[in-house]
Amino acid sequence: MCVARTLSEPPGQPAASRGAVRAAPVPPQWQALEAAVVVAKFGVDPALGLTTSAVQERLDRYGANALQKIRPRSAWRILVDQFASIVVALLGAAAAVAWITNDVLEAVAILVVLVINGLVGFLTEWQAGSVAGCAPQTNADNYASSARRD
Repeated sequence: MCVARTLSEPPGQPAASRGAVRAAPVPPQWQALEAAVVVAKFGVDPALGLTTSAVQERLDRYGANALQKIRPRSAWRILVDQFASIVVALLGAAAAVAWITNDVLEAVAILVVLVINGLVGFLTEWQAGSVAGCAPQTNADNYASSARRD
């Protein structure tokens, strides 16, 4: 572990006596635990399930067990983002300089490369977004759940 010293700290004092940096607590990895351990941790009887009041209390405390709805980016935003980088700006500047110096062929070649790169990036990102948007729907079909009520 790397601990930086400041000018106000005495040089002879070890870092441990000043208070070592503590790591953030690691959340439990529930999927790696045995089912009996998880059941015991949450205080649930698998044969009976939760009572309606216990379900409501957990809903109030933790919220619904649902994926967040994320609004997809618009097509225009994806297209504009393809041209929002320093490399594209430099190539655009190079095309402008080529145009100003009457090297029209080189300017057009640079602009064509920029447009093709933007379109390929747009189509790739648009397709990836479409596939990612379908993932929660397809995964929901692979799982079954049951509810026991009192």
